[in-house]
Amino acid sequence: MNRKIRSSTPLRIRNEIAIAALLLTSTAIFAAPPTGSLNSVAPPKIYHYSAAIQATAAKQGAVTALGIQWQCQGARCTASGPWPKPGVAACKALAGEVGRIKSYGYKGAQLNAAQLGECNATASAATAPSGGAKQKAPAIATQIKPSSRAQAGPQPEPPTRPVVPRQSAAGPAMAPALPAPGIRPGSTPSGSPGGFGSAPPRGAAETIREAAAGIGSRPVIDRVTDSDGLSCSRRDFTVTGRNFGAEAGSRRLMFMTPVRHTPIRAVFGVYSWSDGRITAQLPERSFVLPGQRYVVAMVDERNNPISNTTRELRVCPTQFTAVGDIRVTNCGAGAGNVRVRAFREGRQIGSTMGQGVPGNDFAIRYEMNLPPSTSSDEVELRPELVGITCTGGAWVPERGTVRLSYDQSRATRAFEFRVGMQTRRIAMRIVSGLVQSAFNGTQIRINNYDPATRRTRENDSFVRLSDALGGTERRFNIGPAVSGPRKYYINDINLASTRVLPAENELRVAMVFESNGTELIGTCGQDGWDLFCGAGAPDVQASIAVDIFFTLDRYYSRTAPISLSFSRVRVVPNVDAQADGLCRVVDLLCSAISDYRGLIRTIVESSFMNVLDTPAVRDQVAIALLPSLRGLRIGTLNSVRIEGNDLVLAYLTDFE
Repeated sequence: MNRKIRSSTPLRIRNEIAIAALLLTSTAIFAAPPTGSLNSVAPPKIYHYSAAIQATAAKQGAVTALGIQWQCQGARCTASGPWPKPGVAACKALAGEVGRIKSYGYKGAQLNAAQLGECNATASAATAPSGGAKQKAPAIATQIKPSSRAQAGPQPEPPTRPVVPRQSAAGPAMAPALPAPGIRPGSTPSGSPGGFGSAPPRGAAETIREAAAGIGSRPVIDRVTDSDGLSCSRRDFTVTGRNFGAEAGSRRLMFMTPVRHTPIRAVFGVYSWSDGRITAQLPERSFVLPGQRYVVAMVDERNNPISNTTRELRVCPTQFTAVGDIRVTNCGAGAGNVRVRAFREGRQIGSTMGQGVPGNDFAIRYEMNLPPSTSSDEVELRPELVGITCTGGAWVPERGTVRLSYDQSRATRAFEFRVGMQTRRIAMRIVSGLVQSAFNGTQIRINNYDPATRRTRENDSFVRLSDALGGTERRFNIGPAVSGPRKYYINDINLASTRVLPAENELRVAMVFESNGTELIGTCGQDGWDLFCGAGAPDVQASIAVDIFFTLDRYYSRTAPISLSFSRVRVVPNVDAQADGLCRVVDLLCSAISDYRGLIRTIVESSFMNVLDTPAVRDQVAIALLPSLRGLRIGTLNSVRIEGNDLVLAYLTDFE
């Protein structure tokens, strides 16, 4: 029996040591609130915790509980750290130091009643303020209880007395000392028997994660900053942290893309390297893009990251940019007539001309690249017209200020140039004279008769516009009229006169035609015979007149300036032919001549329309009338209308 007792005692001691180790490990893992990957060393946000003590805190001032630094004053303790979720284990550790806690957490996240009960489970009068007679319980056995998350089954009760390690002949053999959070394996802080003691003042979440994972010597990058104190780096930057090594050795810095962490194969110029600080130079600009962010990491000789990959550096832009739209109201200025100049502290630093916008002939836009500066963020922009004068116009605003910096390297400012509209009335007779001048020289011929053969001459009719209207020529063909054995031809009818007259809201171009002989020549062929063919086919007198009606309007195209032209054209031919008394004797002949008049009208109308109703002729009319408008001091037209006997023009005086 005594042998069994002696043999079981070491076993119980070993169990107690194992339980203590388990308690410490589980507490180190679950005590602190932070969550996330072990590789994520840098917390994204700081939370401000507050703990309300039921009585005056047993300890005042700086209090360390589970590696967390608290400041306690009266019945309230505060701490800050990267813990998004209040932890029961951390609350329990604080309660063991200062007394029972009635609220724990930060604004928006507090422990509930059940969690506070678990938090205060080990707090007692032993933690009352100094002056109480009760003694604090043993450090491990009564203050640290395994987290509920680590309890896979029934757990043995914690020992009620301090754990006594086994002895050997060689001397006392301590239980394997597990490192406290933030303490490297193999080191023991002073005043901490058995290796258990307060963690150094570092981020509690980071410390616990490193201790749990055994990565205390892993390089950790805390900050990456520009050496000149800018929010981005123009050339030199500084990396601060710990565990970099006294020398670089096989380690080196590397840029990675922020999302996928794709390595940027670039060579850094390193000025200095120490265990907690590295000063380096950006890679060549061909490897990095201005204005972009990159992750800065430390890699080994195989380019594998050996540090955290959570710190970024933004490369400074190499130029600032000012852009904007320019609107021109009641002024004929185009993109080539607008210039914007930039000034910084009274000195000009840039200038650019306006640019057209594809698909919008009236839109103007500017974009100007400017040199960066750290002396002043303000840049003054001054728009101006070049090569054109728009009387009475003004810029709104007259000048504009934008703020450009390395934090905001692109700014927008819009401008508008406004001019008041002017109106002028011109008598329609004056306008008729201008259009008359444009039509002078126009030739029209209608013919399909060949006197030499007394047969058809094909394609001998044409419309040839004046040089002022572009000189366009169009030929057309009119066949003979056939009635039994008789045929009638049009004989050399030509334009004799042109008059341009006002006609309500239009201009009427009246054209009168004459022939050098009889207008309609009749022949009687041998391929047919009727009662009256023996008498021949009498020639017929005919008269032809054509009225062309134009609707005037403001006109603009890619190949013509803004001017006066026509928007609509109508052609009304008038053909009159009469065979004297023969129609009363031979009804068939009269019908043929009447049909022939209709055919002539149709062909003349379509031929004239095909020539006149085209963009080319409208362009020529606009070009031909522009010098006359300029002579009347009429600038760019805005609108055109007819009121009574006057043509009313709304325009801008925008020419020099």
